[in-house]
Amino acid sequence: MHPTWMLTMLVGLFAAFGWSETPRWQLLKVGTTPAERLDRIGERLKGTYEYAFVQKKMAYYRAAGLAQEAVARLAHAVSLAGDGDLHFPGRR
Repeated sequence: MHPTWMLTMLVGLFAAFGWSETPRWQLLKVGTTPAERLDRIGERLKGTYEYAFVQKKMAYYRAAGLAQEAVARLAHAVSLAGDGDLHFPGRR
């Protein structure tokens, strides 16, 4: 594609995005003062570690945790098969 047309399309798409997001941005600006997020940094980091890395909440949703693991493994197997790196025993 010609660079001039590509630049024109990119500018037009960014302008359309900005125009469509203006009402949402105005809604975000309405409200109280910004929350203080650096007041309990140790407690916040601990909570992030527990929920993001340890997956503490998945104990409550055992079926969802197992489904998430199955989907992740399936996606990995599909990506390996797509690359030609997935080998089954006895097949070449």
